[in-house]
Amino acid sequence: MTNIRPSTSEPGAASPPTIELRGLPGALAQMPVEREAWAQWRDRVLVWRAGLLLDAEEHPDQRPAVLQLAAGDPLVFLCLFGCVLEPRDRMDIRGHVVPRGWLPAVPFPFQARLIRWFERLLAVLPGSPEAALGRGDGIVEKARGMAFSWTFAAYLAYKWLFDDNFLAGVMSYKEELVERRHSTDTIFFKIEANLGIDPRVPAFRELRVGAQPMPVPIRPPEWLIPTGFDPAIHNTQLLLTHPTKMNVIQGYTTTSRSGTGARLSVLFIDEAAKFANMREVWESASAVTDHRIAGSSADIKFGTGFRDLARWAEEACAKGTAGPSFLRLRPDEHPERDTRWREEILARHSGDEAARLAFAREYELDYAAGHGALIYPQAQEIEPVPLSFDPALHYLDVALDPGIREQTAFHLVRYDPGSGRYGVLASYTNSAQPAEFYATLFLATPLTQRYRYGPEEERIMSWFERYGALIRFWVGDPAGHQRSGAGISFYDAIRRAVAELSDGQRHIAFAAAGSRDFRLFAPRHEALRWLLQRCDFNDTPDVVATLRAIRDYRYKAMPEQESMSAAVAPLRTWGHDRVTALEYYAVHRKLAGDALHLPPRIAPRRVTMSGKPRPVTSVTRHHQGVVTLW
Repeated sequence: MTNIRPSTSEPGAASPPTIELRGLPGALAQMPVEREAWAQWRDRVLVWRAGLLLDAEEHPDQRPAVLQLAAGDPLVFLCLFGCVLEPRDRMDIRGHVVPRGWLPAVPFPFQARLIRWFERLLAVLPGSPEAALGRGDGIVEKARGMAFSWTFAAYLAYKWLFDDNFLAGVMSYKEELVERRHSTDTIFFKIEANLGIDPRVPAFRELRVGAQPMPVPIRPPEWLIPTGFDPAIHNTQLLLTHPTKMNVIQGYTTTSRSGTGARLSVLFIDEAAKFANMREVWESASAVTDHRIAGSSADIKFGTGFRDLARWAEEACAKGTAGPSFLRLRPDEHPERDTRWREEILARHSGDEAARLAFAREYELDYAAGHGALIYPQAQEIEPVPLSFDPALHYLDVALDPGIREQTAFHLVRYDPGSGRYGVLASYTNSAQPAEFYATLFLATPLTQRYRYGPEEERIMSWFERYGALIRFWVGDPAGHQRSGAGISFYDAIRRAVAELSDGQRHIAFAAAGSRDFRLFAPRHEALRWLLQRCDFNDTPDVVATLRAIRDYRYKAMPEQESMSAAVAPLRTWGHDRVTALEYYAVHRKLAGDALHLPPRIAPRRVTMSGKPRPVTSVTRHHQGVVTLW
């Protein structure tokens, strides 16, 4: 049984003095946790590594025994074959400078803890009590520089070599961080280095071991690579296949539908806090694997999905309720991060407020550091509820924030005149699409020869197919009226596309607050605060994401020397497009709502120069059931 500190499911548990490694000889089989003892143990492991691999080079008949030893424990595999690229000069525990370059990846105690945690997660089987609680999934909340990606890359290399029928997926917030030719910062680069298939890794390097320098093997030997392996065949873009086993490591792109295809033994999600749609990615992957493992340092700039998952997992493990397993890796667990390191890193982050906040976020796991006060604190108290739409009881509106150069977001909002309450029924976001694409959604008329439509598009089109002709107001950001170089605005382009696609049977025109006051942040914030007091949110994933965006919408952090006026500017974090759409809708409803429900009045009559009567334009005009304003 592995002797290792338990995860946060047992708060306050103390670290054991050693971690057991299966198969290592004598005292090497016990990894000390205390930093000085670990440093001495590491030196002994390096001497053992160098001797064992040198003997195996000179005596090929010993290689099967070495491979069998490595196959018995991923930590032993790291001790024998692990390597890591450190592009910075570092100082070791004893105060010696280690020049930058490739190093043997003898595991730190926190890495051993992480790998044993991986093993426990993958050992959770369907039908077990742990599976009933969801503990086969896991969330790793880590400080910056805790080698999460290098560690899981080495673990995947181990499983690819020695396991059977192992199909793993890897994902990051950008595809180029999964694999990119010649890059040293991708997951596949780290996997390939630990398999010995990257010839750029040096075979040996002279390093100080104890008091004396000695040559230490770095690149895993050629006889570790499976027989028959051909890089041109078995190591292609985003795909690493074993030549004789059904073992595959697959890289995935980063969309909410990522990982929804082939079945997987495990899916690793790196830099999970930088996914704008992390909750959607997490939920999508549940259908294809029993083991989802997401890791990241603290960040909410791109969304709160990872933070919310981490808090759920932490609470579930603490209370014994359903939820993923949870592991936190703090910087003080790293043997090389002592008082000297902390003084140096604090000195580097002491130049200004932004630097100090970055330290708090990246090393102290303070998600809110670097972000100002919440703009809509009342949204924290709003809980989503089931909502429906009844044309006999409710009005239906559309609120849109056009993404001229970035994300476009829109919502379907109902209004109940009986109760005076609003309700966000559905939300949708997309980017890099022309106005015509959104016109096809509004008409529920897909142009499959021009655009791609997935489940999200089908979902939102089903609303417009049933109720599109009943839309009362189409409300948007005034920016949508700005004309492009071609002399046409986003809203004009939608209007023309709708007319063309419907053969002139449907007309859409967007209302926008023309007053300059509402181009400022403060009046819009005040309007949405007013709306939130009388608004409900549907308990569907798309609308819950909108509510999360409102909850997390913040002012920019304001250094002490800046004026208070700087506090009104919001931080452009994930979901700001969702929030902006509702802000302009709130302005529209707060200021124009009452006037638009007045009984129709008789328009005054004027005459033209020729004497013919001419009616004055009223507040509203109707286009086949579609009402536009201004």
